[in-house]
Amino acid sequence: PDGGLQGLGITLVQNFNQVLDALKRNEDLEKKWEEMRNNPELASERVAKVREARENNELPEERHLGHLVAQEYISKPALIDRTKFDMRVYVALRSLRPLKAYIMHEGLARFCTTKYVAPNKDNISNA
Repeated sequence: PDGGLQGLGITLVQNFNQVLDALKRNEDLEKKWEEMRNNPELASERVAKVREARENNELPEERHLGHLVAQEYISKPALIDRTKFDMRVYVALRSLRPLKAYIMHEGLARFCTTKYVAPNKDNISNA
């Protein structure tokens, strides 16, 4: 998630129905947010709720998911010096038929600061 939430709002799903549920909630909340944008009284209430949630390192109960990213969980991740890492390559699709894409020359690499520990019943909530 973006907006400086640093991982808050990540939802782990195990099947496609959970993805569909999340998309439906997002659609419903988008309609609600649109009403708020058009009503200054509701909008200021929403801003106050979001501000309070961020101060408490939480998410508002009803949150719009905004831009979504889907990725597959890798059960045995590649490690460098026993730490996880990821690399991002940015691609802009110009068209699908015919496929035309632009790949940026620059990307992003991120490295964890703690050693990787495989998920278990004690740490599964650290996702």
